[in-house]
Amino acid sequence: MASDLEFTPQNGAKSVYARRLHGSERMTAAIAEHADGFGHIYVGIHVTFKEDISQTALVAAVKEAWMQTRFLTPWMATRTSKIENAEANSWSLTYDACLKPAWAEETVMWRNEVLSLVEWEEKIEDAYWKPSAGRFGVEVTLARAPSTGYHFLLSIAHWLADGRGILPIIDLLFVNLKAVLCGRAQPSNSLPWGKEIERLSPAVISAIETSPNVANPPPPPAAPEGTSAPTQFLRPLIESTQWEGLPSKQAEIMLSQAETSAFHAVCKKHGTHVTAVLNSIHIIADVETALRVAANTSSKSSEVYEAFHKSDVYPVFTNVADRRPYLSSRWPSVNAAGGFGSVVNDNFVTFHSMDLVRRCIRFDKDGSPLPSFSKPDFWEGIASETQALMKQNMKTTSDIFFLTQNGIDAVVPQFDPSAVAIPGIMCSSVGHLASLKLFNDFLPAVAGPDPGTPFVLEDMSFAVRATGVTAVVAMMWEYNGRLAIHLQGSPRWHSPEAWKMFGDSVKRAIKEIISEHEGSRVEARL
Repeated sequence: MASDLEFTPQNGAKSVYARRLHGSERMTAAIAEHADGFGHIYVGIHVTFKEDISQTALVAAVKEAWMQTRFLTPWMATRTSKIENAEANSWSLTYDACLKPAWAEETVMWRNEVLSLVEWEEKIEDAYWKPSAGRFGVEVTLARAPSTGYHFLLSIAHWLADGRGILPIIDLLFVNLKAVLCGRAQPSNSLPWGKEIERLSPAVISAIETSPNVANPPPPPAAPEGTSAPTQFLRPLIESTQWEGLPSKQAEIMLSQAETSAFHAVCKKHGTHVTAVLNSIHIIADVETALRVAANTSSKSSEVYEAFHKSDVYPVFTNVADRRPYLSSRWPSVNAAGGFGSVVNDNFVTFHSMDLVRRCIRFDKDGSPLPSFSKPDFWEGIASETQALMKQNMKTTSDIFFLTQNGIDAVVPQFDPSAVAIPGIMCSSVGHLASLKLFNDFLPAVAGPDPGTPFVLEDMSFAVRATGVTAVVAMMWEYNGRLAIHLQGSPRWHSPEAWKMFGDSVKRAIKEIISEHEGSRVEARL
């Protein structure tokens, strides 16, 4: 008998298949349901065409390419709904094999507004949906770009897929769009529909390769009697007044290709991975911002300075590790063109030595914090430690991942929205897209001179809905040789002054690091 964690026909209908959510995907759905849509994914892409294409022709071509993509990656066309008469926070994914053109009509739409990608981000995130809403998991909005070309704006339910799950289907959409525009695509109505069913992704736990007798590892040794837990530095929360209705805080630091190359070169010289360096920069920025805000807030001043000098560790509660290598290839979707959906990652906590943070933050004669990014202070201190912590936590086994998914699923019924009130920073790296072999055929330098490619992907941006989050959410990616750091926060917990302080701190750090590379010129902007 098939598990309810795998797609199976429903009520004797050969066209409707369903399975229930489990583990990380179920927890992600619970967060979206109860925490103001936190985590809803936005992807914005600026596309220019070599020949004029009308709105009508573009929408028709994208719908056809969207259908082609669905055939290869059917899990993207599932609908989420609440499971009645089940334990709390139970949802299912349903795939209707008969609902094809109607699905494309519902999930590809045109908007008349002419806005920047930054402006679209807020609009798309505000139009999020909950898993109980009964909607499809991915929607595409098309609109004219302010200068030239069009914007492709994707709104994605995070429980349907994480970043490594959703990016391949976006890449595949453009592969199919190219084929449609060049007249090389097999019409979607002549595809062998029904054969796509085997590519529906089961719940992650059903697809993990595990040992025959998987069991929990032994507990870690108990701390010696009388040992107290390390004290944590947590930025005090100062709630802003009259924040409701204000847009989310956003800031984007975009490096040029030359600056990105210089940043990589300096990181390589010091033997430290870019992600570890950026995470370390964000830690320092958060502590520096807390100190600067405290200096202007008498009620918090002594509390923050005492915490700075006496705390043992700085916690980062959100670090994400991809676990797709643990998926079994016996599932066709694992090796399919669009890949495996769902949330196939681990979250781990890292605790960073405040001694190393203090080494990086000095004070001038007026008492203002002055971060240092010298070799002994930064590179041999917190950056090195962050890299070691990330490497240590990346190490796991498929058995442990299997057990983790079961553990997460067990606590979802008791989910408390306050669990996402995470202080400090939340870091997530989309990755180096060229290294992931995504969108390479559509880079300006590749697609531009290629007469066989009718369009170019000029730029792209990524974000998640973070309206009520107390932390600063930092997303990093690299496309077209340019490193981007996208910061998000809530106007409730970040005043305009504090938000600017954080962004300025990150920008200064990047400038100082790049300045190590001879001949570099930094134009990083917020």
